[in-house]
Amino acid sequence: MRTIFLNEESECEALGVSALVLGNFDGAHIGHRALFDRAETIQGKADEDKWALMTFEPHPKDFFKQPGFIRVFSPEDGIKSLEKAGVHLSLIYDFTQNTASKSPNDFLSEVIQKVKPTAIVVGEDFRFGSQRQGSVFDIKRWASVNDTEVIVVKLLNHSESEKISSTQIRELLSEGKVFEANKYLLSPFFISGFAKREKGLATQLGFPTINVILNRVSNLKYGVYCSRIKLQDKYYEAVTNFGVRPTVESEALKTSLETHVLNFPKNLEGVSFEAVEIEFLDFLRPESRFADIASLKQQIKQDVERATLFFSS
Repeated sequence: MRTIFLNEESECEALGVSALVLGNFDGAHIGHRALFDRAETIQGKADEDKWALMTFEPHPKDFFKQPGFIRVFSPEDGIKSLEKAGVHLSLIYDFTQNTASKSPNDFLSEVIQKVKPTAIVVGEDFRFGSQRQGSVFDIKRWASVNDTEVIVVKLLNHSESEKISSTQIRELLSEGKVFEANKYLLSPFFISGFAKREKGLATQLGFPTINVILNRVSNLKYGVYCSRIKLQDKYYEAVTNFGVRPTVESEALKTSLETHVLNFPKNLEGVSFEAVEIEFLDFLRPESRFADIASLKQQIKQDVERATLFFSS
């Protein structure tokens, strides 16, 4: 996927974008699929870069420091999620105070007009401009005098009263319900980072782990998960602990991510600081403090057995 970062000084008319999918994307979920599918029908050509997605960084809710807001994906993982969903060209626009304070018409004339799309594809609830005053009606009004088609895609609901949204997915993750969250995401929820082979207690217990250096905060519930780790371009079945290791840490430390690869391959011995992705597939149990190391070892053994059964079913 091509990713282009834009700001107020950028010139991008040469991109030749036919359709522009517009929104605040925190990764990609099944509600976005309809947007992408409509853009592809407008494209109508073999050139995969003829439609593009535009989103904003930082996420507006991050920019305004909305209380309690934690993204589903980091900015880097969000881009990867869009790529996994089949997006071939992402335009990441620098969201600043100046961007936030624009009137709806100025936003469209100064931001969207940079790309000069022949069509704009947008969800029916998209809001933009100062105080979120802009709506699809403003887009249609602007487009009518700028020779631009507007396709408004209806929201996809999972029930009569609740739409599929990133907010809903965040709530599921905070409850550890990754199996349910993955039903709404276009690819399994994942966290990426850099891996370091652990040679301490976990190895002594007979369950060596790959520790991932986290580069972001996640609202994923602390606990043990069935997972897959992508390491050196291959996926391996695994068990992952996401939390603060209360049994072995005497003081509260920052969140860690430890992954035990099932049937640990010899070629992973000595792996250090490799880029990895951890996909979270199902929740096994909450993170717990055990009375002693022997009890912890016994629980890890049970976790591995349960994960093995999960992958064999």
